[in-house]
Amino acid sequence: MTGLAVALVLISAIAHASWNLMVRRSNKPELTNWMMATCGALLASPIAVYMFLTNPPSSVGWWYILLAGRINTVTFRWYTQSRED
Repeated sequence: MTGLAVALVLISAIAHASWNLMVRRSNKPELTNWMMATCGALLASPIAVYMFLTNPPSSVGWWYILLAGRINTVTFRWYTQSRED
């Protein structure tokens, strides 16, 4: 494994642990989780727009995008409900 791959894995692990800690300590975990997800989406949107304009998904790709969006929505909902006491 290259050094870059190791660094990305470590950064990802720290980001996820931080995310979980902030949600766990929040007074409103569902709102905190959704706000963090929204900020992440806003940060990633320029890359997504660029990729869409340069290499748009096929019709099958759109089904995967819709399915992944629905799965993530349900997963976030379950996750935040599990954090509520």
